[in-house]
Amino acid sequence: MSEKLRIVSMEDLKLQMRVDFEDEDKSILLYGCAAEDTVIDMTRRTLEELNGWDGRGFPSSLKVAILMLASHFYRNREPVSSIAQNMVPLSIAVLVKPYVKLSERE
Repeated sequence: MSEKLRIVSMEDLKLQMRVDFEDEDKSILLYGCAAEDTVIDMTRRTLEELNGWDGRGFPSSLKVAILMLASHFYRNREPVSSIAQNMVPLSIAVLVKPYVKLSERE
């Protein structure tokens, strides 16, 4: 598998998901990479821009958003279930919003 986590660790993902076994590591890695890409894309910024945010490094609230989104992907493996529809949690949008680039002039 060529996917590689760039922001959060596999250990962080597994702690968030409360997984203490290795059977699903490939899926967890894939969900983690997808969550990283999605959160970065949501900000309309590059990873490099976010890594240097205010001289402090990648924002912790965006790391939390990545962990939450990856966990959401892990727990809701299909977009719709016969019981309930599970949208991406609003809290992820709240965590990402302050970092969204509004225009190219920034």
